[in-house]
Amino acid sequence: MKKWTKPFIATMIALPLMTAPLAAHASQQLTIYAPNKMATKLVVEHKSPYSYAKNGSMTKFLMHELHYTHYVKGYAVSKSEKTITLNFKSSLATSQVVQGSTGGQFFTDRIAVTFFKNMPKLQTIYFRLDGKETSLDHVNFTNIQRSDYKKMLK
Repeated sequence: MKKWTKPFIATMIALPLMTAPLAAHASQQLTIYAPNKMATKLVVEHKSPYSYAKNGSMTKFLMHELHYTHYVKGYAVSKSEKTITLNFKSSLATSQVVQGSTGGQFFTDRIAVTFFKNMPKLQTIYFRLDGKETSLDHVNFTNIQRSDYKKMLK
């Protein structure tokens, strides 16, 4: 009976090398949330295919899918992926996006639910306006926690 040690070992070494590039191009579906037609709750707006290799940063991709890219001044993601800082331009404060109590609340909730649902490690989102923590009439640029959204994330 022949020993298959050498070909078997070679296969064990070569297989991970062959599949590693495939894993880097793996795609997943990200879910984007928006208010329903009556503006009473968040619902799934759409799902988008995402791949880091093709789309780059998930934070940037999600902000694009939420149609808020125009208002983003910058963002930072911690190495552990547990915190994200979203820094918005001052033009957001006077935009239609955050006008009225409902608009301001859905702006924050929409980002929070979309990010927390798609990023399981994420625990805290820091909202900033021109780099500062601030409160406006209808929206607060402060910190939100995953635990604040327990009911919405079920």
